[in-house]
Amino acid sequence: MDDYRAIATVVNLFALHADGRRWKDLADLFTPSVAVDYTSLAGGTPSTVDAATLVAGWRKVLGNLTMTQHMVSNQVVEVDHTRATCQAYFQATHLLRDEALAGKDMWTLGGRYEFGLVQDASAWKIERIRMTAMWQTGNADIMRIARERPEI
Repeated sequence: MDDYRAIATVVNLFALHADGRRWKDLADLFTPSVAVDYTSLAGGTPSTVDAATLVAGWRKVLGNLTMTQHMVSNQVVEVDHTRATCQAYFQATHLLRDEALAGKDMWTLGGRYEFGLVQDASAWKIERIRMTAMWQTGNADIMRIARERPEI
């Protein structure tokens, strides 16, 4: 049960650190390189990126939003020695207050995450993320607007 609790905590901190704009703490949750698959939302192909580059990209977009709230639930953890998977549902709300958006300033996305984790000498680290979008509502264009703004 200790591994389950530790892994669930890492996944919860993934969401909390992103929402809290705690970029260094967020980066510390990952292995040096991370396999990322957001193709269900953005198309393209899965890739492996440097953790610092991954977090810098999130910082650029999420940091320009007024606020975000990522909720992760229904975590199912499977552990095999020093490797683990955690599957969970998520709901992510993004807000960009801007008068030009005339009330179309929010986008909410729901779906599933699958995290692959590895245990190093000190902690469980995320080495793989696959996000599967299942539904969305609101104005997804706020993400493009946030990405195009100068970083705050």
